[in-house]
Amino acid sequence: AMTAACALIATSRGNIDDIEKEYLRKNFGAIELFRHVESNEAISLFEQFAEQLTEGRKDTLLRKLKAISDEPRLSRLVMSIAHGMTSLHGKVLPEEQSALEEIASTMKTTADIEKLVAQAKKNS
Repeated sequence: AMTAACALIATSRGNIDDIEKEYLRKNFGAIELFRHVESNEAISLFEQFAEQLTEGRKDTLLRKLKAISDEPRLSRLVMSIAHGMTSLHGKVLPEEQSALEEIASTMKTTADIEKLVAQAKKNS
């Protein structure tokens, strides 16, 4: 779900780039939940999802997001990583904001980062 969300954000800006791949590599290494996943495997999946988007196959990615929609903690984690992806190139573009909102809606959560933080604090 995380790589699907990141692919939605990255492709909303255009072609994926090395900055986005490095961001994923860093986050996969830093998040305990993903320690069992090789970073190269995650990057490959990210690239596959991005390719599917360019082929008009968004439904595959949305299914990955829906699969965790009943897991609020995972949904918030994915949203926080997706928010981080939007900040890599400076200002958040309207297309990136739209992608964030679609991701949040699919996972039944909010795209508002302050609300996500408040939810996380409330549930910790």
